[in-house]
Amino acid sequence: MWDWGDLSTDARHAAQVLFRAGHPRSCVSRAYFAAYCALVSRLPSGVPLPRGRRNPPHNQLLRLVRHEPAFGPSQSDRRALRTDLHYLRELRNSADYRPGMSLTQAEARNALSVCHAICRRMGCV
Repeated sequence: MWDWGDLSTDARHAAQVLFRAGHPRSCVSRAYFAAYCALVSRLPSGVPLPRGRRNPPHNQLLRLVRHEPAFGPSQSDRRALRTDLHYLRELRNSADYRPGMSLTQAEARNALSVCHAICRRMGCV
């Protein structure tokens, strides 16, 4: 049975394949999901989630990263992690919901780099 860490690894690998194949939009989308899953994998038990959900909505995860010590020993560590996740989410929203906006391979490469850093910090690499 898969867990959030497994989903993170799978999405990160898919993002790499999509990048090499020249699909920056899909690469960015998978990179964000890989980072999201890596963070969810580190949520402590007992974190309140919306009824019927096993994972937080995207905005709630951003708030949890800011306040939850599981995401970093210091406030500045958590702030940097939150900034990285917010960056990936904005890029992913552009990739998935703004068809008129172009995304470059350079942006996809940067998304992969940020994703990899988040996954490494969360122990999913």
